[in-house]
Amino acid sequence: MTRYVLPSTVIGRSFHCVVTNEPRNVISIMNELNVRRLIQVSTASYRDPEDGFGLKSKALVTLFKVIARSSYDDIKTTGELVADSDLDWTLVRSAFLKDGPADGGLAVGSYGRTKLGMKLSKGHLAKFLFDQVSSREFVRATSGIAGHLQPDMEAHGRAHEH
Repeated sequence: MTRYVLPSTVIGRSFHCVVTNEPRNVISIMNELNVRRLIQVSTASYRDPEDGFGLKSKALVTLFKVIARSSYDDIKTTGELVADSDLDWTLVRSAFLKDGPADGGLAVGSYGRTKLGMKLSKGHLAKFLFDQVSSREFVRATSGIAGHLQPDMEAHGRAHEH
């Protein structure tokens, strides 16, 4: 079985049409070829019904919506297209990326319900995406991911150590 990882949403005015059409075209081709697994990288700007209220993430999303409305709309549309598809999708909502390896803890969960940090190493993102290719844990689910798992999170059942 062939598996694909869809690239992250590109933020910028010149890519507006490309970003909006990319997931639609990829999903259509995947359906034609009977390819089931789709992993899409997104941001906290795509809200999931499982998300709670988190002041920090809500404030950042609101600010992003105000200063980059077309990019926000692209992220939202991409998330909706993926979530509404009949594919075995995983929508990975990444914190701000920084250079670095996949060392230390990784928090995975819903914004406003899991204590997700503001940054994520590129190494952690790469490892998480690679692991999702064969994992069924987050199929048809959105996950926020960030570095530095807080010790009290495991006690509340709100995060996974990866």
